[in-house]
Parts: sequence; C-alpha cells; structure tokens
Amino acid sequence: MSLISSSSKGLPGIPDARVAILTSKWHAEHVNNVADKCEQILVQQEAVVQRHEVPGTYEFPYAVRVLKESDSELVAVVCIGIVLKGETEHYEMILNSCSVGLTKASLEYDVIVINGIIPATDRKQIVARASTDQFNKGIELARAAVEAIAWTNKVRGRRS
Repeated sequence: MSLISSSSKGLPGIPDARVAILTSKWHAEHVNNVADKCEQILVQQEAVVQRHEVPGTYEFPYAVRVLKESDSELVAVVCIGIVLKGETEHYEMILNSCSVGLTKASLEYDVIVINGIIPATDRKQIVARASTDQFNKGIELARAAVEAIAWTNKVRGRRS
C-alpha cells in the first residue's frame, strides 16, 4: 500500500470548483471515513463540495449522469465505495461494470470522474484503506481530483 501525503501540501488551489462526492451505503462506516478525508482536502483547496449517497456502487455511473445533468457547472465526481469479494462472481461483475460505466459517463458528460471503488477480498483490506490515518484512500482520491481539475483548467484556459 502506498503512502500519500496526508495534507494538501503542494496541491494547487481550485477555488469555487464544483465537486461531488458520491458514496455507496454498503460498508458505510468505512466509506464515510474515506469520504470525510477526501472532502477535508477538497475544501482546503477551496472546492465547493456536495455529497450524495446511493444504494451501491453499481448505481455510480447513473448517479454521475444525473448529477452532471442537474449541475452543469460540476467539474468532478469522486465515487467512493467498497466491494467485498464473496463466494460468487458478483464481485467481478460489479467492479467491471462500474469501471466501464464511470469511464463512459466521464467522457459522455465531460466531467472528471475519480474511481474510488475499493475492491477487497477481506475486511482487513477495507480497514487498512479506510482508517483515519495517513493510509486513508480519501487522501489519494482528493489529490487526484484536485490535480485533474487544475490540469483541465490550465489546458482549457480557466483560472485555478
């Protein structure tokens, strides 16, 4: 597991950038730990953050579409969920469908989508990625969103 700086040090500001954090209800305690850390860093960089919860990760691609259609100024959506492997192929189906769906939504609706779906084969992996320490996956997700927004702004000639 990689260690990412737990602060916003070195990140560009993204004043008034509209960002949605989309979470799933499954494994809510851990998902919220990741989302809270992600939101903290986004707010430090001056983003305007909204949070939404859907039943599961499978609903993420549709939710990205609805969010972008409802807010044309939305520049990024960070999707945060956990998929725990069970005894069936459901795990692979959900992960693959979501990955393809999120890519399509990003391209079709011209919105940055950060795929923060955490695949896990056991609860120990979930805890390792969703604890409140410097290994919290929310740090990496926020940093990716901030850097992608800043890059897009630069390329498109917008202020950051």
